[in-house]
Amino acid sequence: MDDLERLLRAKAEEVLVPSEIPRSLLRRARRRRWKNAGLAGLLATALAVGGFAGVRAATGASSDKPARPTPGPSSAAWPGLWPQATREEALRAQAGADAGDAKFVPQLFPGKVASAYAQTVLGWPDPFVGDGAGAADTQSGPVPITIYTCDPNGSTPCRDPHPSRAVVTLDRLLRHDPTGVWFVTAVRGPVPIVIEPKPSGSFVGVKHGDLVLVDVSGGETTVLVHPGSYGVPPRDVFVGPPGAKFPDVYYSAVEPNCTATLMRVSLIGGQPQTIAPGVDPAVSPDGRFLAYMTADYGCDSHQELVVRDLATGSETRWKLGSLGSRPPGYTGVCRLSWLGDSRRLAYSLCYEEGQNVFELDTVRDRGMALVNGTRLVQPDRTTWIPAGNDEQSGGLVVWEFCCGQHEEQPPRIVAVDPATGHLLRTLMDPAPDVAFIRMDLLGRILMYETMDGQVFRFDGAQPVKIAEGYQEVVPIT
Repeated sequence: MDDLERLLRAKAEEVLVPSEIPRSLLRRARRRRWKNAGLAGLLATALAVGGFAGVRAATGASSDKPARPTPGPSSAAWPGLWPQATREEALRAQAGADAGDAKFVPQLFPGKVASAYAQTVLGWPDPFVGDGAGAADTQSGPVPITIYTCDPNGSTPCRDPHPSRAVVTLDRLLRHDPTGVWFVTAVRGPVPIVIEPKPSGSFVGVKHGDLVLVDVSGGETTVLVHPGSYGVPPRDVFVGPPGAKFPDVYYSAVEPNCTATLMRVSLIGGQPQTIAPGVDPAVSPDGRFLAYMTADYGCDSHQELVVRDLATGSETRWKLGSLGSRPPGYTGVCRLSWLGDSRRLAYSLCYEEGQNVFELDTVRDRGMALVNGTRLVQPDRTTWIPAGNDEQSGGLVVWEFCCGQHEEQPPRIVAVDPATGHLLRTLMDPAPDVAFIRMDLLGRILMYETMDGQVFRFDGAQPVKIAEGYQEVVPIT
């Protein structure tokens, strides 16, 4: 024991101290050295007496508990946020994708993962996946993908009143090749954005007296018909049937002597064809029937409503009154509009004080006088002008005015129940500057022109200006 202690002390004395070290520093170093030497003696004693167990006892280490390691990142930490939150779940997803499990195969495509995240986590029902969705199969990640609540380009209607954007980062965390599944590892947003709708679609309208076809998306305009010999522009423009590759355009050619002829021209051009003397054409939504009025436009002659079967050419007629008499103050039938079932027809009888809308069942009500039709229940002192059927509610779209010559409130565009007149939904309220409205035959698109000639398209999201300087605008389905 004494020999070991002497040996340790001798080793401590071997340290040579340069002469230039100050004495005060030397004294502190010697104290530290003898202290270390004492500790060495203590350890030597513990080792000699109790082996390594004695050393542990001398240093205060416990023999029955492992030493606590320095805190640090766990090797089991999983960086993925979604769809799998743990490595074990991720491995099962990878195995499922390898086996062709339909539940996990979409996880091989980053765009699908981003879209599913937007729907499942953010609650966006119809997200638009933007930049980064087409990451190459050889790209391992990370890949940032921008997602939106709706199309940020405005090419399709955005039905979200508060559109947003988010950026999700995806990575192949298990296998960095085309067979590896993707995981969301980071998310930034959502943040609000502003989307300017892009003008799109096609319509037919009248400009500078010409009947023209306008392709808004392509910026092309095609003249279908020039004004007649008297320079009177086409009137009562209508396009149908819906869904046809090349639908026809119906219109009234009016002459100054009050004669009006119903005409038809194809959207691809050609010579107009004469149908019959008449005005206000309306093709049924199923494309089978053409309704029109046999009247001289703007003159006080008797009117009949005619429904022609476009396949057979047969016609069914309804007179205004049973004896051809005219109601007091009557000025004519103002507008015809088919309902969605292609059987019922709404028409408005115009009086000096306003309009009343009636419904005609073209199968049940044969032989009935128009003045005896089923009148829709309108709010007091209102005027309704029918504009087409509404696919969403199944009702009739009307342009409503209130109340008389001195309007107490601006007009609006609504869908009503043809049987009861009850409001089903509001399309535009108010609609103060509207000069003309028309629904497409499928009841999905409303197009209207304003008093100053601007043309708007409305398909349920928000009105979009698409042109200006046109009249009698009709959307093409």
